[in-house]
Amino acid sequence: MLNSSVARILIFVWLTVALVTSLGGPVLAEEPDAVVPVAQAAPPLTLTKARLDPLEQSVVYVPDYAPEGEAKWIDVDLSEQRVVAYENGTPVRAFTISSGLPRWPTVKGSFRIWAKTAAQTMSGGDRAAGDYYYLPNVQWVSYFYKDYGLHGTYWHNNFGAPMSHGCVNMTNEDAEWLFFWSGPEWKGEAWVRSSAENPGTMVIVHD
Repeated sequence: MLNSSVARILIFVWLTVALVTSLGGPVLAEEPDAVVPVAQAAPPLTLTKARLDPLEQSVVYVPDYAPEGEAKWIDVDLSEQRVVAYENGTPVRAFTISSGLPRWPTVKGSFRIWAKTAAQTMSGGDRAAGDYYYLPNVQWVSYFYKDYGLHGTYWHNNFGAPMSHGCVNMTNEDAEWLFFWSGPEWKGEAWVRSSAENPGTMVIVHD
């Protein structure tokens, strides 16, 4: 015959099992589904010229290194993360940009735009290193030195800070305006390269 203490324990266990059973058992949280990143689609290509907005003259000034004899030139200031377009010695428009990250710095020096294309796919980096990229429909590309260029950007909006693999990232609207404003003049062909008859605009890149 069971003593009173053992009997009380058995009764408690029986009541506990009965209560859990009546409630349908314990509810367990389901494992959350894995989050699958959604690729951001590139915007449709448009050939509409961006409107020229007036530039506050107090924002920028003509630097003492301005090139002589250039009707138009482009200043890329890496320290300020800013591009300024100059025409006839006057700043006509300024843009906030994203230049190359420390690992992939934007090249510095004096150059000329040597090739342009309205849109292209850009890819590079290394999968093993985790820095591979594949970017379709990069718009309004103006190359000024080898594969360094000024171009539109749709995959980030962090302008004002270095973000790129060496190119000069701009909004699509800003890159479009600069594309049409600068030489060589583009007339709808897949690629246009600078020539004596259709020269490229000078680009000065500095800290």
